[in-house]
Amino acid sequence: MSDEMDISAEDTDEAIKMVLSALDKYDHPTMEQITKAVEAVLAVQSMLGHKVDSDVVRRQVESIATVTQEETGGLVDDDPTSHVKWLDELRADPGKEWPFWDRYAEYLKKHQKLPLQVVQVLDDTTTKVLGELESPDREGEWQRRGLVIGDVQSGKTGQFIGLAAKAADAGYKLIVILAGVLDDLRAQTQTRVDKGLLGYDTSRQQQVRGRHKIGVGKMRGFKHPDINSLTTQKLKGDFNKNFAQQLGFKIGGTPVVLVIKKHQSIINHVTEWMSSMHGEEVGGGKSKVRDVPLLLIDDEADNASINTNKAGDDPTSINRSIRGLLNAFEKASYVGYTATPYANIFIDPNVDDPEHGKDLFPESFALTLHPPSNYFGPERLFGLVGDDGEDEKEPLPLTRDINDANSWVPDGHKASLVIGKTMPESLKKAMDAFVLGCAARRARGKKDDIKSMLVHVTRFKKVQEQVAEQVLGYLLEIQQDIASRFGTNAQRRLDRFQELWEKDFETTTKHFPTEDAKRLKWKQVKDHLPEAVGRIEVRKVNGDAKDALEYEQRQGTGWSVIAVGGQKLSRGLTLEGLTVSYYLRLSSTYDTLLQMGRWFGYRPGYEDLCRLYTTKTLINRYRWITQATAELRRDIDEMGVLGESPKSYGMKVMDGPLGLAITAPNKRRDGTSVRLSFSEELAETTVFDLTGKVPERNRKVLTEFSQHLDALYKRDHSSGTDKGMVWRNVSAEDIAAMFFDKYETSPEAHRVKPELIAKYIRQRSEKGELGDWTVRVVNKRVNDTNRIDPHQYKIKVGEDELWVTHRVELERSTPDRKVIKRVLSPAHESSDMTEEQKEAGLRAGKKTSGVPTGKPLRKQRNPQQALLLIYPIDYPVEESDSVSNEHGHVEQRPRDNPETNPYLVGFAVAFPTSPGAGGVNYTVNNKWFEEPSDDVGDEA
Repeated sequence: MSDEMDISAEDTDEAIKMVLSALDKYDHPTMEQITKAVEAVLAVQSMLGHKVDSDVVRRQVESIATVTQEETGGLVDDDPTSHVKWLDELRADPGKEWPFWDRYAEYLKKHQKLPLQVVQVLDDTTTKVLGELESPDREGEWQRRGLVIGDVQSGKTGQFIGLAAKAADAGYKLIVILAGVLDDLRAQTQTRVDKGLLGYDTSRQQQVRGRHKIGVGKMRGFKHPDINSLTTQKLKGDFNKNFAQQLGFKIGGTPVVLVIKKHQSIINHVTEWMSSMHGEEVGGGKSKVRDVPLLLIDDEADNASINTNKAGDDPTSINRSIRGLLNAFEKASYVGYTATPYANIFIDPNVDDPEHGKDLFPESFALTLHPPSNYFGPERLFGLVGDDGEDEKEPLPLTRDINDANSWVPDGHKASLVIGKTMPESLKKAMDAFVLGCAARRARGKKDDIKSMLVHVTRFKKVQEQVAEQVLGYLLEIQQDIASRFGTNAQRRLDRFQELWEKDFETTTKHFPTEDAKRLKWKQVKDHLPEAVGRIEVRKVNGDAKDALEYEQRQGTGWSVIAVGGQKLSRGLTLEGLTVSYYLRLSSTYDTLLQMGRWFGYRPGYEDLCRLYTTKTLINRYRWITQATAELRRDIDEMGVLGESPKSYGMKVMDGPLGLAITAPNKRRDGTSVRLSFSEELAETTVFDLTGKVPERNRKVLTEFSQHLDALYKRDHSSGTDKGMVWRNVSAEDIAAMFFDKYETSPEAHRVKPELIAKYIRQRSEKGELGDWTVRVVNKRVNDTNRIDPHQYKIKVGEDELWVTHRVELERSTPDRKVIKRVLSPAHESSDMTEEQKEAGLRAGKKTSGVPTGKPLRKQRNPQQALLLIYPIDYPVEESDSVSNEHGHVEQRPRDNPETNPYLVGFAVAFPTSPGAGGVNYTVNNKWFEEPSDDVGDEA
């Protein structure tokens, strides 16, 4: 590497851009391709005499190019009566251009240095969301309502700017972004929109012509179509009717963008202005805006947008205003973005008020954004607890306990609190850690990057002011000691820093790969302390403070800031370069706690320097929330794989321990608390893993299981061989150990985990339950053995020949998985029960095709009596095994060798009522109580 004094940060940055440009042609560049591109660019830079930090170039390019990200999942309603598919056809048009998106994607890769795959996934994600909206050219009146679930500080703003860019390209004429409830957040979002979508600085623009270009507007080689804004990035640049009239933009031609505060009067002003300027009377004193398709993007959609009033009362003001804006347009799409969707999924989906229209339940889609592999989120910071209580993901060693602050700022304090005179040692240590982090980042070549620390201990402004004074006092002590360089105080300060660096930072950095965390010795850090300390300032961030986080103005200066605040730091506001957080604010709800976690996000090259100082109570709460949120997202993804929609799938969220609620009571008014276990449940496989040798291993499990049962139990032949292979009075341990301990499910099958079923069986067995199992391997009887059925063939299970059961593949099937609606044939659920039990089940009212099924039937089982149905399912048709019939449909060639015929192993387990069964408490929405249809069209 060149001498540090000769290195040019500008040349290094330009070299990184050149390498990324060279790698742009690869979807997933290999390490060999990355190395070749880096070496080629460094050679050119050397020939030109540029002073480049080659180590930084290699590390940054590798970290950017090797980041991975999963595709978006979730629930969609593609009912053709409510949604007309349109985007695929538009994208296939070779003459269609996407100028807003093209320049934004290039800007993200070259200037924001987003990983290549992340930009690709963002492209796929925004295309998916746009496709679930309606075509702006669709005739008639329509509305779409959807929700996109991301992670805190994971890049949702970049996502919805990408959506807005594509929507403008597709023909949406008015794009309104609801950017939180505070002026700061609205201005911050407008700045991002200016750079990523508009391409000019709205704060310096009063006229249509002569705009000051920024961001995408400075991209060379791209078309720059006209796009207008009626709001600016000034703090007071929200929508104003007079300003809008002065600009004189005609809505319906060039796309127009508004970034507005989520405030009743602002939203109403937009509605009134659009209605007065472009509305047509529709009777009853109302008007509709025709032929101006609206895209309404609601950032932090769970905050202020939710109707928290009781059913029958008028909606809350902001909720009413948002619905009013949507209803003012003939064509409107609403997309909410949030990391904390709990309140949104508990909205009553059936509300359709004559005056205010439908509520904001995401009836059209609920999609989950998976963060990139370099995301510094809750699962990495707090770990993820598995269903067996063990860590599924180990937490990073970055949290530090606070146990000395309660006498300084007590829990539950009032606004009148006079804080303790002495700042706790834990806060002093946190500030020391920030100073060291700033110096270390400078030693790693990041002198010009902004660096931040968060101090969030109270929601009261007067208390925040006292905290800020003490923080400033301690910072001045550090600055004076370091500036003096000699003397007792300076040496004492350096000794303190050295001890913290060697005992905390050096040991922590060992947990990170060398390429992600450059190793530094104390002397390297010490050399940068004077400059690092001198650039730190303290800022109060609350509604009364004149101080502001001047990130935009301080870019490239190496500014460092300690932000002391409360409410303003808990929603949406990004703390750039956040390294150390000191957090005491105890909250009782999932959403509030997660949103206060400003420490989540992306920390390239300095994750190991990050610290979260907080209490054990808060760490435990965050770990619980992380588990509950991960489960909710997995459920949504799995139900999406099964083809469910938000209107058909009942969503649930795991309740917290005492003192921790999912969200505020008035936000979950339509949620119901239930306790769930396998008691009275039917667990069945509907997603089958086709990868590797999983199907083959499950067939082996079934063969060995049947042989084990034959060795210990006598077959029941009373019903004839058409019923398949049947064993009765099987023990709980044989079921758990020989089948569920060995069976493998698909990664998407989160709700039917064999290990959890086995655990439940053993727990109930210890209580004297589930001791009498009936096991049946189903034989799909064929009446006409001469017919040729592409899905009907024989297979071997041990020495037994059986016919497979056919289950139709759903559209969500892929080459790696087969997805079916249900595996159970409803008539089979009562096959082990007495006539009296069946009659009681019928009288309870749940039946399909005249046979009892469902929970009312399972209630009739005694606590010993359980049923395991195993279905050999037809293997998906492969191209090589198929022919086209006279109608052009693909059919499978008859398989006539049972010995080699493949099949999938599916199961359904009917559990009896177990009054003493443990379970987990959940809050569920209204749809959860509607059981899925039992009708699969196969009653063998």
